[in-house]
Amino acid sequence: MPIEHAPILEQTAIGFGVTLGALVVLVKAAPKLGLLDYPSARKQHLAPTPLVGGIAIYLALCTALILYTLGVPVGLPISLVSYNSDATVMVFITGCTILVVTGALDDRFQLGVFVRLLAEFAVALLLIETLHLHFTDIGNLLGNGPITVPYSLGYGLGLLVIVGIINAYNMLDGIDGLLPALALCAMLVFRFLSNHPPGLFGMTFAGALLAFLAANLQLIPRLPKVFLGDAGSKLLGFAMVALLLTTTTSQVGTPTLSKVTALYVIGLPLYDLGYVVLRRLSRGQSPFKPDLNHLHHLLKASGASDRRTVALIVVIQLFIGYLGWLVHNTNMPEYHQFGMFMGGFVIYVILVHQVQLALAHFGVSRT
Repeated sequence: MPIEHAPILEQTAIGFGVTLGALVVLVKAAPKLGLLDYPSARKQHLAPTPLVGGIAIYLALCTALILYTLGVPVGLPISLVSYNSDATVMVFITGCTILVVTGALDDRFQLGVFVRLLAEFAVALLLIETLHLHFTDIGNLLGNGPITVPYSLGYGLGLLVIVGIINAYNMLDGIDGLLPALALCAMLVFRFLSNHPPGLFGMTFAGALLAFLAANLQLIPRLPKVFLGDAGSKLLGFAMVALLLTTTTSQVGTPTLSKVTALYVIGLPLYDLGYVVLRRLSRGQSPFKPDLNHLHHLLKASGASDRRTVALIVVIQLFIGYLGWLVHNTNMPEYHQFGMFMGGFVIYVILVHQVQLALAHFGVSRT
C-alpha cells in the first residue's frame, strides 16, 4: 500500500505500541540508570517512580522515522504535524535528542539551571539557524499595521519564544496526566485552526501520549506507574514549539496561522508561566525557583482531587482554544485577538491571586 494512502490508525498504533513496549523495558532499567523520582515535601507520590516516560515517547518518534526511512508503509508523508518537509523533521528529531538527553541527565544528576538553559538555547539556535525562523514582524498588535522588528531583535525574540514555551510546559509537569492532556488539547485545537491533515509524526506523537497516559494514570493492569521526567516535559514543550513555528513563519512554508492566533493554541501554559514568573520576580526571587504556586497546585490545595484538577484545567484550555477558533474563523483583526488574549491573562492573574489570598486566609501556606 502506498505510504500516502495508509490509514492514520497505523501511525497512532506505532506510537502507542512502541511507547508501551519501551516503558516495560525502561521501567526495569530505571533503578540501575538512577532515573527514579523519590517522594519529597513537594512531591506527593508514595514510592520511587521511574522517570522514563519522555524517553519512551522519544523512542516511538525515532521508530516512526526509521520505518519511514526504510520505506515501510506507516502513514502519511513524514511531517511534524502538518508541514511536509524532511529537513524540518530532521531538525525536529535532532532538537528532541538534545532535550531528551539533557533532560535525562538532569533527572539523574540534578543539573544546574545554567546547563539546562544552555541546552534549551542550543535547540532554539538550531531551529532558527537551520530553518530561518527569526521573526521579521510580530503582527498587527496595535491596529496600525504589522509591527516590523530589526533582525537582531527578531532573532532574540525567537530565542525567547522557543525557550519560553519549552519551560511553560516543563513547569506544569506536577500532576498525573496534566501535561500530556494539555499537549493533546493543543494538537486538537491546532487541527481545527489550521485544517491541515495530520502528518506521520503528529499521529505517532498522539499515540505515544495516549500510551504514556495509560501508564501514568495506571489504566492498564500490571503496567507500572511512570512519570515524564524533565526529558519528557521538555520534549512535549519542544513539540509544541515546532508545531507552531512551522505554521506561523513564512521562512518554512506558507503561514497558516497568525502569530497572535497561535497564542490560543498554547493558551493556559503561557498564562501559568507568565503568572508564576511575575510573582517570583515581584518577590525578588529567581524565575526558575520551584514553588507550589502553579494553577494545579492551587486547585489541589483548594480541595480538588488530581483527576478533577486535570479535568478543570483541560476544560479551561479547550475554552481558550475555542476562543482562538472563533477569532480565527471570524477573521477578527490581530490587534483585537491580541487584546482579548491579554485581557484573558489579566483575568487569570486576578482570579489566581484571589485563590492565593483565600488559601492564605484559611491558613494554607504557599512557598
